[in-house]
Amino acid sequence: SHVVCTPPAANVIKTYSPNLMVHPLMHESPFHSTPSTLASPVIAMLAHLHSLVIGPGLGRDDLMQATVAEVITAAKEHKIPLVLDADALWLIQKQPDLVKGYKECVLTPNVVEFGRLAES
Repeated sequence: SHVVCTPPAANVIKTYSPNLMVHPLMHESPFHSTPSTLASPVIAMLAHLHSLVIGPGLGRDDLMQATVAEVITAAKEHKIPLVLDADALWLIQKQPDLVKGYKECVLTPNVVEFGRLAES
């Protein structure tokens, strides 16, 4: 399993299980880079993945959310199944067209997240 996270989270996640391959590639604002630049190494990994889970621990930082939007777009182009939870659902609430009509995507909202998604 691969875990893509922020640098501060990498060591904590790595201590959870030595079997995880941890990639500290994500960054929050203020980080002087573009979402496309930050998404690029994650997108390069997509050819080696069978599915992608996005959301837990993501946060709502604008740079992080924009980076994830680029990753979701690329994952769809690669026809990779997606499971979106937690703060990835916040992104989908703001940009529902990211997954609209994509049959290989599963949303896993709780009651509050479902309410926000239904209103978007």
